[in-house]
Parts: sequence; C-alpha cells; structure tokens
Amino acid sequence: MSRKLITLVCTLCLVCGAIPAKAVNPDYHFINGGFETGDLTGWWTSFPDATTTATIETWNVDSGTYAVDYVCQGNSGDTKLGQSITITAGNTYTVNAMYDATNWGGLGVAVNYYDSSWSYLNYSWLPIYTGNGTDTGWTSFSGTFTPVAGAAYADVTLNTWGWATTYVDNVSVTPEPATMVLLGIGGLVALRRKHA
Repeated sequence: MSRKLITLVCTLCLVCGAIPAKAVNPDYHFINGGFETGDLTGWWTSFPDATTTATIETWNVDSGTYAVDYVCQGNSGDTKLGQSITITAGNTYTVNAMYDATNWGGLGVAVNYYDSSWSYLNYSWLPIYTGNGTDTGWTSFSGTFTPVAGAAYADVTLNTWGWATTYVDNVSVTPEPATMVLLGIGGLVALRRKHA
C-alpha cells in the first residue's frame, strides 16, 4: 500500500471515530427523531384493532422539548411508530433511543427488510423493555441490526403493546463506525485503481 493511501485510511479512521453518535447520513436517517417539531413529521403510525384503545402523540417535556407518548390499553396487537429507510445489506446499523415506561406490556424495535422492489425478505427484533408496572425513568437504549442479503429498504418501527404508557425520544439510526471505515477503504481502493 502506498504511503498516501495509508495516510488517507488513517485519517478516515480518525474522522469516523470523531463523528458523534447522532450524526446521520440522509440515506438512512430518521426524520424528526427528536420530535422537536411538536408533531409526528416524518413518522407513520399503525394501530391494533378496535379492541385496543391506543394513541400516539407528541408530548411537551419541558417548554418546547418534545417526546412521543404512546398509550396502549389492551392486548390485541402492537401500536407502532415507524419510518422507511434505505439500507445496505451486510452493513451493521445501531438504533439509539431514550424511553420512559410505566406499563405491563413492552417496547421493542422491529426491522422489516425489503429488496429493491419492496418485496418482503425477513426481519430483526430488538427488545427494549418488558413491563412489570415499575416506572423506568428516562433510560437509554442501543441495539444493532444487520440487514439480510438483498435488502435495500427497511421499515424500522417502535412497537408497544399491552397495558402501556410509554414515552420515547431522541431516536436515531446510524451505521457502525467499523462499517463506515470499511466503506471508506473500499472507496479509496476503487479510486487508486482508477488512477493506476
């Protein structure tokens, strides 16, 4: 490897390590992950059948700082809040969120994978919380998923169920730093071959 290429790779590693956890690329980010618009801009919702009473709305935490508030009363299905994002098969992504739950149900992240034609491929499940009726207080969550071969899109949803009141805030999805470094190295090798 040439000295210039080694220098570029080392620089890329240092830069990737310095990127804050909340820095996201528009190709795979959540819109309005902090709910700071005071509404659900960028998010879609899905509710269980009529035997469950469920609401999802933004909640004013402290004079202009917002979170999302799920209230789910029943057991017939999941109350969902999600977004569709583009992904790259084989890369590892991290989902981060803050939650505050007082419930007898639960909370988790479902990731459904689709190919470039939006045909369903498979899914991942990231459990966050199983309720025991005790208030968790604001707690941080971090979990990873790796898309299956052929995946180009994913529906990433925050699901709550049972008799639940759950608050969620600061939701983000980012690629693992190692994945970013590998992508950068691949790009540098391709550039070197082009100029050789």
